[in-house]
Amino acid sequence: MQRLPVLLWICAALAAATLSLSCTKKAPLPPTEFDSPQRAMTGDPSLENRVSDGIVLELMTEEELVALKEEGGKVGQSAALSRYVAARTGRGEVQESINTLMDRAWINLGDEVAVADLLDLTMGQLKWSACAQIATELAQRRRDSAIFLIRALCLRRSGDAVAAAENVAAAEAQTNISPDALATLRELLDERASGNQLPPADEDRYRVLRDEFGRSGPLYRLFVQHLTERSEPGWTTGSLDWFGLRPDEERGVVLSRSRSYRHCHALAQHASKAPLGGSATIVWFIDGLGRVTNAQISESDWGGHEQGDWLNACLVDQINKLRFPVPKYGRYMPARHKVAYSAN
Repeated sequence: MQRLPVLLWICAALAAATLSLSCTKKAPLPPTEFDSPQRAMTGDPSLENRVSDGIVLELMTEEELVALKEEGGKVGQSAALSRYVAARTGRGEVQESINTLMDRAWINLGDEVAVADLLDLTMGQLKWSACAQIATELAQRRRDSAIFLIRALCLRRSGDAVAAAENVAAAEAQTNISPDALATLRELLDERASGNQLPPADEDRYRVLRDEFGRSGPLYRLFVQHLTERSEPGWTTGSLDWFGLRPDEERGVVLSRSRSYRHCHALAQHASKAPLGGSATIVWFIDGLGRVTNAQISESDWGGHEQGDWLNACLVDQINKLRFPVPKYGRYMPARHKVAYSAN
């Protein structure tokens, strides 16, 4: 009978321990994609197909690329040529892409579309010195006002203002350009002389050049497009598909891992008794095949919380798992995303 109080005490202690454990906050369960190296689905079939295109291009073997180039060299196979150029450019082999399009253009210099494809990629990749040299060789073979204008643009963007002005004058001598359009393009050449990617020019001056050159052929339209970073939906400047990534598509990919960003915060919050609130901005580049590169925190404010650095690292890890469609011209694109969470 004396043992009964001891048993009661043991039972009471076990009950108290069980109650304590049941009240302890459990670690949050991760979403299925959190620990997976694979990308999360966006829910947009069209976007998914375009992301998959970039993955296919990345995984192509050298033998497959050679076969694709041969296919692209045939008449009417611009889709194959587009994919070949995108794959090579995305791998950093821009000169091989340019050489391929140069060989194609040189076979028939009268083919404006082939010439436009060559110049389009060179300017799209911001290879202004190379563009000026190619345009110089073209001008020696076909004295074309549009070629002089493109050469003027490439020379100005590569730093030679005097030669650029001379080529504008040569273009004016070849064809009639209205005084308003001539003054506008000269202004824009001087104002937009940077070799870097530029924002769109103002709408009013773009319209002046659009109305002047929009119906004059692919090379003129190409000049206006790269000078102003604007174009009309129905414009054609060449035969190749340069892919491209719209802002809404970029956002769709970023938000595909929203649950994982929130889980990063939940884990950091769980690891500390102190409330965790604040924000962080992650920046990165999207490379020529749609992959994330150089992701890092540009700014963050978690109020000096002990888990702030861990949370930042977790967010960057999730961003690194994103995969985007191939950017236009295979050109590196800057991207950013801000997250903000309240303490709970």
